[in-house]
Order: sequence, then structure tokens, then C-alpha cells
Amino acid sequence: MPHHSVDGPVYYREIQKNAYLKRIPNESTSKLRPLSHKKAPLKAMWTQFCVHNGRIPYLEQYPSPECQDALTHRPLWRACLTNVRHVTASVTPHVGKEHDFFIHTEEGPLRMLAPDWHSMQDWVTSLRSKLVELQMLQSGENVYCGAPAGAVPRAAARDPTSPLPPTPPHPPHSKLVELQLLQSGENVYCGAPAGAVPRAAARDPTSPLPPAPPHPPHSKLVELQLLQSGENVYCGAPAGAVPRAAARDPTSPLPPTPPHPPHR
Repeated sequence: MPHHSVDGPVYYREIQKNAYLKRIPNESTSKLRPLSHKKAPLKAMWTQFCVHNGRIPYLEQYPSPECQDALTHRPLWRACLTNVRHVTASVTPHVGKEHDFFIHTEEGPLRMLAPDWHSMQDWVTSLRSKLVELQMLQSGENVYCGAPAGAVPRAAARDPTSPLPPTPPHPPHSKLVELQLLQSGENVYCGAPAGAVPRAAARDPTSPLPPAPPHPPHSKLVELQLLQSGENVYCGAPAGAVPRAAARDPTSPLPPTPPHPPHR
């Protein structure tokens, strides 16, 4: 049989958390207080955080978990949390080891007192997570940052009919060689860059060719070949050209044949 509440019949309820908590009543804002008025001592009561029909959260208190009111779902005190704004935990203890936390709603704040700091943190975490899940509390966090910077100014659009800017001058040839060597990782030590290397004038195709350079003597060529092969060559001054024999007259008789060596 469904129970009835302010928001209609309760078909089922889910208990999210329960424990003994003390509820601190809101103090009166009136400046006049009778002299004989004394604060009643706070009494711990069985407190339940439950959700009715899967959509309406409540905070309820009973004398004990085994009493008839708790079994028949008739709380002595109840607060609806549909209009909750935020749940705040205390930093310093209230009395001794007891810590309190606040549940701020549109009807007013609810101040609950937990037996210790860990119990208070557990209640605050359970309330926040379930209320965020029911979309009754936002999961926003405080974010501190600088003022947003303005938009970066863009360059003005160029008129397509205007002339292009002049081309930058080319660096000299020595600068290009120096940059290539530096990119390859070599150390280059050089003086001031020289100017461009002058080119030879174009030769007239009708003019005679320049004379061929003289050939080095034969001994010089042999010396160069030996040096390239890695051998040590010690020689004196180069001799002149070897004289050739005079041409033989074809009508003259042949020279005598040299004698054969003796047979051994």
C-alpha cells in the first residue's frame, strides 16, 4: 500500500545513507529574548537521506531505526531537497570533535551536526553526488583565471590592384656557401665576404684558339704517377730529352749478326 506525502503517494523509496545526526535549529532573529529561555540540549536522531519514487530527495529523522515510526515511514522531521542550492562543509569543529555541514535551500538553511570530521565529509559527498545525479545541483567548481585577452589584430587585406612589394636583394655567393657549411655542422672561419666573382668575357667564335700549354717532361709525369701511388721517389735534376739515332739508309748493307753464345 503506497504511503502519501506532500508530493503525492510514495510507491517506493531508496535510502542513500543513514546514521545518527544532530539537527541544529535555526536561531530566532528577534532581539527580544526572555531571561528564562535556555537552549535545549541537542539529541542525536536516526537520520535518513532517501529518494521517493526515484526523483524527490528527502532528509528525514526518526527516534531510532527500530521504532514503529521508522518501520511505517512516519518521520518526526522531514525536509525536501528539491530546491537545494549548495551543500557546504565546515572547516573548524563545532564542539569537540563534532563537525557540522549546511544544506542551503530556498526555504532556509539546514544545519546538521556529525559526530566527527570523516562522517561529515561522507555525508557531504553522498548528498552532492546524488543531488547532481538528480539534476537538482550543479557540479560546478570554482575556477580562477586571468582576464580573457582581446582578439589578435589581423593585417589589413591587400588591394589586389596595388603593386607588389619589391623583392629583397640576393645575398652574395660567399654568404650562400657559408650558410650551407653552417647547416652541415662544420666550423667556418672566414673574413669579410668578398664581392661577386667576375666572369670572363664571352670569346669571339671567329678568333683563333689560345695556344696549348707545354707538356711537362717525361720524368715529371713518372714522378707524379709514383707520388699518386704512395711511393717515395728520390731523383736528381731532370735530364734533357734522349737523342734519337739517325735514320738508316735503305741501300746500305745490314750490320753483321752478333755471334751466338757457346753451348753449355
